[in-house]
Amino acid sequence: MCGICGIVDYSDRPISGELVDRMRDMMLPRGPDDAGTVVLPHAGLGHRRLSIIDLSPRGHQPMANEDQTVWMVFNGEIYNFQELRPELESAGHRFVSDTDSEVLIHGYEQWGIEGLLTRINGMFGLALWDGRREELHLARDRLGKKPVYYGWHEGRFLFGSDVKSIWSVAPSGWQPRMEAIARYLYWRFVPGREAAFKDVYQLLPAHYLTLTRAGWAERRYWRLSFADKVRASFSDIMERTSELVSSAVRRRLVSDVPLGAFLSGGVDSSYIVSLMAEASPGRVRTFAIGTEDPDHDERAFARLVAGRWNTDHTEFQVSPDAWLLLPRLVWSFGQPFGDAAAIPTYYVAHCARQHVTVALTGDGGDESFAGYSQHHGYHLAHLVGWCLPDALLNRVFSRVKGYMYSESRAPAAMAARFLRYAHSDPLVAWGGVSSWALHHLGRIWAGAAGPLATRENLLAYTEEVMKGYDGDNALDRALFDDLHVLLPFCYNVKVDVATMMSSLEARSPFQDQLVVEWAARLKPGIKLRPWEKKYLLKRLAARRVPKEVVFRRKHGFSIPIDGWFEGAWARRAHEIILGKTARSRGLFDYGYVARLWEEHQSHVACHGTRFWLLLWLELWFRMFVDRTMGPDDSLDSLV
Repeated sequence: MCGICGIVDYSDRPISGELVDRMRDMMLPRGPDDAGTVVLPHAGLGHRRLSIIDLSPRGHQPMANEDQTVWMVFNGEIYNFQELRPELESAGHRFVSDTDSEVLIHGYEQWGIEGLLTRINGMFGLALWDGRREELHLARDRLGKKPVYYGWHEGRFLFGSDVKSIWSVAPSGWQPRMEAIARYLYWRFVPGREAAFKDVYQLLPAHYLTLTRAGWAERRYWRLSFADKVRASFSDIMERTSELVSSAVRRRLVSDVPLGAFLSGGVDSSYIVSLMAEASPGRVRTFAIGTEDPDHDERAFARLVAGRWNTDHTEFQVSPDAWLLLPRLVWSFGQPFGDAAAIPTYYVAHCARQHVTVALTGDGGDESFAGYSQHHGYHLAHLVGWCLPDALLNRVFSRVKGYMYSESRAPAAMAARFLRYAHSDPLVAWGGVSSWALHHLGRIWAGAAGPLATRENLLAYTEEVMKGYDGDNALDRALFDDLHVLLPFCYNVKVDVATMMSSLEARSPFQDQLVVEWAARLKPGIKLRPWEKKYLLKRLAARRVPKEVVFRRKHGFSIPIDGWFEGAWARRAHEIILGKTARSRGLFDYGYVARLWEEHQSHVACHGTRFWLLLWLELWFRMFVDRTMGPDDSLDSLV
């Protein structure tokens, strides 16, 4: 795992190697083992290396072909490089290293950029500079495991694995893109092309960008289809699924450094650990994390799995002292990010890095095999929605609004949340995954900022994505959306940044191309039954994992954020969220925010997640827009 960056300038202005070095070294945790920079006519490339395969200097980047006409910087892993290398060698290409990186250079020479991308199976962000054509190719993996940002500054094209690499080029800073900030508050992450800074963009998953003197173009090289459904018995489908996931795990065990696994105690990570234990020659190292709050602690289940497969198991506990971590988190993510599970993800990665350099995870199982409550909701609501017109639903909603966005498991609250999925308006139907209830959206923004909370802005990228959906049922539609929006822009960002903070590489077998494509071809009834999510995967896991782990209520990877905003964090967070500096920005109706704060403190409603979003956003403004705060500053100095 590494970090890449670079500058392309077709004018006569020289590119400073020191500037590329500055961009490169903003990503030090991504690559502490080695660093390299090359300045060529019209291009400068930088690389930070975390050595995983072929630890020798032969793996140094930037890396070139034999005549140094093609240069590359690469972040990620190519899992089928050992299959592609003999084909390239037989075509006459000479290799000087045992790295997966070198396969990319010769693969580009042999097949061109799109031919290369369609052949490789992996997670990657890569840049190829073709000196003969004076072309830059940027590419990102199919599900967005690895980030690639790009933008323009003073006529120059900039790119990097970390948005801070681009941010560091402009001494006066970059202006915030308020449309993206509004999307962040709705989704709790920034989806789509537009980053949180003006003139900065995110390369979309499964896309590549080609830059030439004449301009630039972005193209898609892979599409996920839900149309061609498998016709086979359930037992045959189970065996094929088991084979594909097992193969994906084995591909991810190739490493020249120690490996381990995150073990949350859930179905997905437990199943992955069981396959690792069977395929590994020695004991697997596993790592689990929990909190002092039993409602947010799954370590007991993780211990059951660790005992079943005799893993070398290590645990860690998160406490409210995580408050001290927040400046580093905000700095490391570089963009507003609202999934509070970034905290335990960082801590389990930090713990694991004391023992291993690579960790396998269970990420992606829910998105392909229907593991979320909203999958159940969309599927069941579609079955009954035809008899519930929107006029009737709106009347019901007006009476149960207080229940709809609560976490209560009372029958009335559960019924209200279910009916939301049946509504034809996406702003209502997607309320199950949004961070602000529909009735909050028009009230939190102040004055002229109000139009930011419109359907056109909030749902623009999701609606663009859904134009590519080729299935015919509500469950597949929800899975398609999660695989193209929630997974790449939220969960994969969280895992990538939180692990890279500790220079740990995370690999996710459930996000293997072959596994994802196979799961998309399975009929809804295979993956989900009326009263059971993730039906197929649970049956597979039950062969290998204790049943008390498999057949229990799903528990997300979470922390007691509501309780922390009532107790340990309350006074300090209030001063930052509702303090003078925040109010001076004029973004929000702070009287309304204050009312929400009182509701939370008096237990009328739970707004912890919303305050987390506002807290992070204010810290992000101070770091990246005001530039008055750094990652090593104490938050208590702001209070």
